[in-house]
Amino acid sequence: NAQTSVSCGHSAVDAEIVIANPDILAQCRPDEVGEIWLSSPSVAHGYWQRPVETAETYHVHLTDTGAEPFLRTGDLGFLKDGELFVTGRLKDMIIIHGQNYYPQDIELTVERSHAALTPNGSAAFSVEKKGEERLLIVQEVQRTWLRRLDTEAVFDAIREAVSDRHELVVHDIVLLRPARLPKTSSGKVQRRACQAQFLAGELDAVAEWRQPEVKEIMPSKPIPSPLDVTRDLIRDWLIDKIAQSAGIPPAEIDRERPFAHYGLDSVAAVSMSEEIGEWLGRRLPSAVAYDYPTIDALTRYLAESQAPESPTEKRKPDNEQENLDQDGETPAFFTPDFGK
Repeated sequence: NAQTSVSCGHSAVDAEIVIANPDILAQCRPDEVGEIWLSSPSVAHGYWQRPVETAETYHVHLTDTGAEPFLRTGDLGFLKDGELFVTGRLKDMIIIHGQNYYPQDIELTVERSHAALTPNGSAAFSVEKKGEERLLIVQEVQRTWLRRLDTEAVFDAIREAVSDRHELVVHDIVLLRPARLPKTSSGKVQRRACQAQFLAGELDAVAEWRQPEVKEIMPSKPIPSPLDVTRDLIRDWLIDKIAQSAGIPPAEIDRERPFAHYGLDSVAAVSMSEEIGEWLGRRLPSAVAYDYPTIDALTRYLAESQAPESPTEKRKPDNEQENLDQDGETPAFFTPDFGK
């Protein structure tokens, strides 16, 4: 997942640059990305008759060293061998499930997902819905594709590309006519303005797709005995579950499409792994729905994997259990970090 960054060079002789953690206002470790702070005689004194904003932006001290006042630039970057590398804007950072994502990375993925999409014509941002940050994509369509645009194919391509590359679920996609994406006079994407227009319903859309609201999912079929579970039962149960989650008929579920296509992100995949284990009466790895990310793949794994322990095997005799406790040998479980 390495990215190439271009150096901006060394700072001027009379300027000091530090990289600070924007949350705790302390200096970052070497090579760590943080907010770029600047101290220089060329920095303005502050905002006119706005003392609070001036203190928060122009007169900030490092909490760990108490060093002289710095200007918080709002830019993100890092220092390498004394050279400054700029990586993005702090206010544009997308934070989902505690993970940080640069919108530029997601936008590049979107632009490359389908030939109909305009380069440098995408905006990725998030909005809060029901207490969670949801990813939204606004993307321009090339003029030559407008008359023959297959919007469903474009929506599918965007969702799958973002899921594959960033392990994120896209909740809304808006396709725009050419030259309708808010930009500055120099051609920079105005993500905040785009977000505001989206929330106000003011975007000039060619087409729009929204992720159906995920419902509470319960198996619609009776829970069978573990010995009675067959491949067909597992497959049908998964189809039922995904259909209820996506809010679409079971007949429209494609067993080869990734779960993320139907709105299940890594967090939901872990939850589904637990529910499947409860339904089957088996202890499954928490990453099972992530490692086998389609209905067919997960069905094959569950049907072909070892049968569950019988009730008599689940607990060892008391004397053997005591020996294990004395030896200090206890089972270890590993739960991967899906947010990366």
